[in-house]
Order: sequence, then C-alpha cells, then structure tokens
Amino acid sequence: MKSIKLRFIAMGLTILPFVLAGWLFASWLAGSAFAAVERGELIIIDPPQILYKYTDRFGFKVVNAVALNSLDMKAVTLRVPKGHHPKSAAILLRNYVPGLIVDGSGFTKITK
Repeated sequence: MKSIKLRFIAMGLTILPFVLAGWLFASWLAGSAFAAVERGELIIIDPPQILYKYTDRFGFKVVNAVALNSLDMKAVTLRVPKGHHPKSAAILLRNYVPGLIVDGSGFTKITK
C-alpha cells in the first residue's frame, strides 16, 4: 500500500517541474508572464473628458499632464494597472473611448 502512494508522489514530483515550465512558457508567449511585476506607461494625446471616467474604473493612474501650447493640445501619461501589458491596456482604453490617440509601444519599467 505504501509503495503505491510513494509511486504517485514520485510521479507528481517528476511531472510538476514540466507543468510549471510549460505554464511559464505559455504565459511568456502570451505576453503576460510577469506583467504584474513590470508596469508600463501610456501616453495619450489630447484626451477627451470621458477618458478619466474609464481610467478610474480600470485602475489607471495619471502620472503626468503636459500642455502642448503650440499645438493647442494636452499630453497625459497614465500608469498601467498591475496585471496589464501596455499594449493590451491601450487596446482596452481604445475600446471604451473611440478616437483615442494612445501610444503603448514604449514599454517602461517602473520600479515602484
């Protein structure tokens, strides 16, 4: 009886590293393996007022706002919430705010 239990435990311990390695590799391919650790920023040009409703709802934080006086526009920098990649966060905001000009290609590590 003990030998059967030990065999199951040994099989489980043998298979477990491969399952974890596969999960990490699949998460890395999906672009979200360590998204909760590394956070990025989005730059939004001339945001409409409705944007701030969705930034609060989804957990974005306004880091910086700069007036572009020569263009009569405003640039806003948003910190991406934990668990989101900047590109997926940009797509999320574009789905809720039509006509939004947002750049999520510059992935910036934030150490905080």
